[in-house]
Amino acid sequence: MKKIKPLITKYKSFKFRSRLEARWAVFFDSLGIKWEYEAEGYALEDCWYLPDFWLPEYDGGIHVEVKHTGGDFSKAMKFTEITRNSIWLCEGPPAPRVYDYVWWDEGAPNICKVIPFWDVAVRFKRFFYDPGYEEQDGTMSQDYQDINPEYMQAVEDANCFDFNLTQTT
Repeated sequence: MKKIKPLITKYKSFKFRSRLEARWAVFFDSLGIKWEYEAEGYALEDCWYLPDFWLPEYDGGIHVEVKHTGGDFSKAMKFTEITRNSIWLCEGPPAPRVYDYVWWDEGAPNICKVIPFWDVAVRFKRFFYDPGYEEQDGTMSQDYQDINPEYMQAVEDANCFDFNLTQTT
């Protein structure tokens, strides 16, 4: 089976390894979230790992790994197991849905399904989860979408951004 190569995408002064990563950068910018792209690589026991994003102002700093739907997050999980750093696993493009968030507490990983409550998260610089707003398929309920207009606008901005018009300087 032939492997499909991602499309290198320019946004701002960055060359992203994929259009998906660039969409997440647009999403973070739309919400006013400070981000760093591929800020630091790590030598794990048997491989190298380079998280896609670093959000220095959230929860004391969290890493973000972006993969297409069905992507392999095993390196990200190994990274968080070794370093005990928090990581947000973003599967697919920005969307009104639940994501996995991993953090360590008392030597054990905690993996929870997170719907970032962005109106509060942006103000307090940390993730919040509001249980009960997700549908069985993992998407946000319409009620939740209605009370998070900034999030919904950022999703639209990221998914409708025309990268062909982006200035690279």
